[in-house]
Amino acid sequence: MPGDHSILAPSSAPIWVPCPGSVQECLILPPDEGGQDADEGNAVHAIGADFIRGSTKGQGYKQTAVAEVGKVRDGVTVTQEMVDGAVLYADTCTELIRSAGVFGGPNLGIEQPVTIEDVHADCYGTPDFYLFDSHESILYVADLKFGFGVHEVFENWQLLAYAIGIVAGLTQKPATIKLMIIQPRAPHARGPVRTWKLTRGTLNTTYLNQLRDAAEMAMGSDAFVESGDHCRRCSALVSCEFNQRTTFNALDMIGGLGSYVVPERDQWYELFLLEKAQKRIDHRVDALRTELETKLKKGANVPRFRLTDTFGRNNWNISHNEIVQLGKSYGLDLEVPKTLTPPQAVKAGLSAELVDAFTEKKKKGKKLIYDDLKNARYLFGDASKE
Repeated sequence: MPGDHSILAPSSAPIWVPCPGSVQECLILPPDEGGQDADEGNAVHAIGADFIRGSTKGQGYKQTAVAEVGKVRDGVTVTQEMVDGAVLYADTCTELIRSAGVFGGPNLGIEQPVTIEDVHADCYGTPDFYLFDSHESILYVADLKFGFGVHEVFENWQLLAYAIGIVAGLTQKPATIKLMIIQPRAPHARGPVRTWKLTRGTLNTTYLNQLRDAAEMAMGSDAFVESGDHCRRCSALVSCEFNQRTTFNALDMIGGLGSYVVPERDQWYELFLLEKAQKRIDHRVDALRTELETKLKKGANVPRFRLTDTFGRNNWNISHNEIVQLGKSYGLDLEVPKTLTPPQAVKAGLSAELVDAFTEKKKKGKKLIYDDLKNARYLFGDASKE
């Protein structure tokens, strides 16, 4: 690889494709120190990769997974939730390995770096997992996300960039690409494992061209900056003057609406503008709050703000038997049996398929959402869902 870190990293493509100017903005920032969430994510990736590598050699991992709990990986103590996430990731990828009969060689990549020169010479990175099933002519590219923020698989620029680099390195070219997001903790209507299918033709025309154009713009002298939902994941958000101006413009727009009566026929547009403004403000508020919390933790003085303790739910600090005896002494039964919830049952070992057969999600009502037509493209376009 040309260097330790790509200027046009695929992991940042969801930011620099819509906002090419973000690349230059981020280059002048001090190195990212990471944090607890990043360290947990790194640990889950490492554990999952170990499980998958072991499975290619015929080694089981579910029997030994419990031994990972309590170990220190990447500076964090491994929890059961982290191991569960790694197992979900390994299960998904191992099933692909067994189904395709690919246990090694150039058609299998586990944390295998790739160059993406078709996009730009400075674009390279490390996909979590990829597998090329030459018999079915399908390339699978999977990415594990351990955070709570939802990542959509449809038109995911990180996965698209990886796919372009992987296809370029394959001797035999796939007819179909299947991109996968594996996200154990973020609730999503389509579940924790989501797949999007597209043809190689679509990849090499529509999406390669957009990535290439954005990369050239980002590395040029006239790269533009654009605000949007991508701002919430941009490390340059706090220092970005364009985002600051956009946020204040949103505030001005909200204030300006007070002297303007919107016709009933245009109420949809008023709601669209207000929700768009609200998102911009929320993104900047979250980034500024994180920035000031970091400064206060380092001992800096921040006018009008301070840190205060927060507390979780109240938990017993005595044993189970002591709790039961405490209740009995006051004539109360504190040992009431409780049925596990469906997620708890799955966590306890009951198969998700079996749980799905005996559970249901009742509709709570209707919710108004903005239709950006992305879902229609996902469902009916050339690039389709599974």
